Amino acid sequence: QGDLVVWDDILVRSWNTGAGATATCDGDRIVPPLPDTSWEGLHVFDISNELNPDLVASVNLTCGSHTQTGVPDLANNRLLIYNSGSSSTCPSIEIVEIPLGNPAGAAFLRTEPNGRTGSCHDTSVILGDVMRAACAGGNGFTVWSMDPADGGSLTDPMLMYTKTVAGVSIGHSHTFSWDGSVLVFGHEPGGGSQARCESGDAQGDKTLFFYDAETGNQIGPWVLPRPQTST
Repeated sequence: QGDLVVWDDILVRSWNTGAGATATCDGDRIVPPLPDTSWEGLHVFDISNELNPDLVASVNLTCGSHTQTGVPDLANNRLLIYNSGSSSTCPSIEIVEIPLGNPAGAAFLRTEPNGRTGSCHDTSVILGDVMRAACAGGNGFTVWSMDPADGGSLTDPMLMYTKTVAGVSIGHSHTFSWDGSVLVFGHEPGGGSQARCESGDAQGDKTLFFYDAETGNQIGPWVLPRPQTST
């Protein structure tokens, strides 16, 4: 998938397909094949020399990495990654720790179930006074609290609620409003390859959904105002 997170001299890359058994060309270098051709997960690079990135760690994850979200935990001198595998066989996120002073020590910490049968395709995080995370995938989304006042933490979020969105089968992504009070949910009708915003298509296929982030109650939709063609 190739999703990227960068923090200072650390770059993390998502790998979501079996690595294969052949060597690959990386600029002017030949990268040898990985010994386990089914490997999927996160590659961690040291980019202190930007002209010559150094692969320092490979974190194997059960469902690979479709997307990832960087969560800085500076109090503990580390970068956390909330990983989304985008697979219904892994209804969860995985939390990975990357020590800022030793990125080669990157390691899987724990799996956080999302409380439903759907996948996590993409995970949004807001810190500061809000301390919430939300994963979109499958037929809806899940919201966690990382606030100790709620019993959560950065490495062990507390599940607040899950939500099924009628007419949705591929939840795609989230964003929070600037103050964390509103959650915007978007989905991917047709798997991103079919026309689903034509005049005769279901209204839900052309809709962004807005929710109260604290309760999960829907507070409004936005519908694409112009029909698209079949192409």
